[in-house]
Amino acid sequence: VRDNQKRLNIAFLVHEGDIVQADAPEEWAIAKEAMSILDGKVPYCMCLGNHDMGFEKADNKYGGNIGVNRTTHFNTYFPREKFAKRQEFGGTYPPDRHDNSWYHFEAAGMKFLIISLECKPRDEVLAWANKVVAKNSEHRVIVLTHAYMNKGKSRNTGGMSAKGNTGEQTWQKFVKKHKNIFMVLCGHHAGEAVRTDAGDHGNLVHQVLSDYQHLNNGGESWLRYMVFEPNENKIKVYTYNPALNKFRNLPSSRFDLDYPMKRVE
Repeated sequence: VRDNQKRLNIAFLVHEGDIVQADAPEEWAIAKEAMSILDGKVPYCMCLGNHDMGFEKADNKYGGNIGVNRTTHFNTYFPREKFAKRQEFGGTYPPDRHDNSWYHFEAAGMKFLIISLECKPRDEVLAWANKVVAKNSEHRVIVLTHAYMNKGKSRNTGGMSAKGNTGEQTWQKFVKKHKNIFMVLCGHHAGEAVRTDAGDHGNLVHQVLSDYQHLNNGGESWLRYMVFEPNENKIKVYTYNPALNKFRNLPSSRFDLDYPMKRVE
């Protein structure tokens, strides 16, 4: 991503959560070092997955349980104050932490906003998100969250011990209410899936799952990049592996999404 930022005109990168396996400081140190190669090169944001919070030691094959509460070392290694210095930074919730955040940028004459929500966002988080999106009605909004939809294209209705809203509840209480939200990005469930639904204002919302943890070597470095083509009103989605230098060309891996954009002459 860093090395191809100029060639591909990469505007922003998102991490869909499960940054670490079990919220251990030594794992966060590795994640911090890995992500830091983007610092000052490519704007990015991350969302908290169930593995990133609430680790509790237990006598099982994993050595503990994950996602049992909201405690996390994320803020120590990716502190709010570091990201608040970036021109893309919008704000966080709670105001003194980085668990939920929003960022904004402009590309091809269009204003975009990315709002990152914790795994199973709580009601107060969705209330904050509703305010942020409503106040920025001139921005085109992408919602980033961890556990939202499975490979069968169904929005979540359960999962994770910590209390909060499922994918379906997040859709009902937040996503579908805003005409400027056009995409939801998520991980958690192994596989690929896309579903498109109309929001309350008739706007189409593309909901996209990409998660490669079930593949060889924990995912083999597969990643997604989306090419926005304003003159075609299409978002072209590619799935690429920089380690293997190859594309994944299944119908669920290489596809186009229709999306109306302002034509730039």
